[in-house]
Amino acid sequence: MAADVFACLIFRARWKAERTPSSRGWSPGPLPVPIPAVEAAAGRAGESVVADRSARTGYFSARVHDALYSAQDTGATGRWHRRSSGEPPEWTGAVVHDWELLLDEEGGYAVAHVRLPQQAVEVLSELTKVRGEGRRWLSALVDDVTFEPVRPRVVTHFCWAGDRIPEPVPDPAALASWSPMRRWQWFLASGTSAADGLPDPADPRIFAGTVHLSSDWRAAILRDGVTYTALTSTEATDFHAVARAYVRSIHLDAVLLGLLQLNALHRIADRIAGIRVDRTGAGAVESLEAEILDIRARLWWNNVSERGVQVAEVLRAFQNQHRMADLYAQVVADLDDISRYLQARRARLEDEALADAQARQRRAEERHRVSEDRDRRNQTTIAVISFVLLPFAVTFSGAAVLAEPSVSAFAWSIVAALVLSLALAVASFLRDR
Repeated sequence: MAADVFACLIFRARWKAERTPSSRGWSPGPLPVPIPAVEAAAGRAGESVVADRSARTGYFSARVHDALYSAQDTGATGRWHRRSSGEPPEWTGAVVHDWELLLDEEGGYAVAHVRLPQQAVEVLSELTKVRGEGRRWLSALVDDVTFEPVRPRVVTHFCWAGDRIPEPVPDPAALASWSPMRRWQWFLASGTSAADGLPDPADPRIFAGTVHLSSDWRAAILRDGVTYTALTSTEATDFHAVARAYVRSIHLDAVLLGLLQLNALHRIADRIAGIRVDRTGAGAVESLEAEILDIRARLWWNNVSERGVQVAEVLRAFQNQHRMADLYAQVVADLDDISRYLQARRARLEDEALADAQARQRRAEERHRVSEDRDRRNQTTIAVISFVLLPFAVTFSGAAVLAEPSVSAFAWSIVAALVLSLALAVASFLRDR
């Protein structure tokens, strides 16, 4: 009995070199994985000898090509690959054969294609630790990339030779109620060993994400990774060599697409969580809604294959493991709620502004009315004074001309002025009737 395990470790990473990947020995596009020319792969129309960019874009729908395969000769964005030169580096039996990068402006992923030794579970567990010799060894192999301090996701392929499936760990008492295949699936998909802790074997939800690919292999999808396990011995069929090439190419791409979707949703959810609705404006919400639409157009797909349904089923199982549909629905609902609040706040502010404008208008009208009343009183006073003084001045002046100035002349002129004023007032009243 012999186990053969290959792992793709997917690290959150950032490009840190000043020069572009093309100038650092990286080639544009995904890793061209050779597909073995065996009978299991023969006779399939359109099958490529190498799973390169051309073959993969023929498998995946065009709507996800830019997210998975675009690469620019200038700038540290897009998809890149680099093969290990010379003797492949080794650490406790693990050998790194190839590297891939999937980068954008906000970071991206570095993928290490690693063949694991016979003690695959223990070595994989060490490689997935955030701090340890395994992480330092891998990080030193790509000095132009910085790994973020989080556990990598794992995509593994397990096959075996012999008449029965070997044990994954030295002590079969660990998870003894499970079959050896179940134990392989747990340890390889979680990237842990028995020393890291064990799940409750009675939990029926652990393998709810298992996808039955065919009678020869199946995929177990957990939150931290995906493992593809052979159900038949490599001595019984040569298909498993082909399956490994598929795992390292199109199935890896499906997981990468799922990670892009997951991180995009978490990024928006974190931004929504940071919103203070009493201090935010419509511009911030509009920006988030535009980003949601962009994600939905570029990434938010689960039917991504032009040929077959296996990869789409794995992607859907990955989405279900992370409850991405619920997260997407909550993000959209939260944005809708915030938008409704902003609309209500805008309506309230408009009502307050209208009420304030009306109050200002009323105050202006009141001031205008008071001013008009004051002007009218002033005019009335002037008119009354003029109405009294004018006759007095006329009569007094006439008396001064016709007679000698005296007290009696002054008195008679006052009497005459009053009579004249009264006559004018009566005439004005009669005219206005």
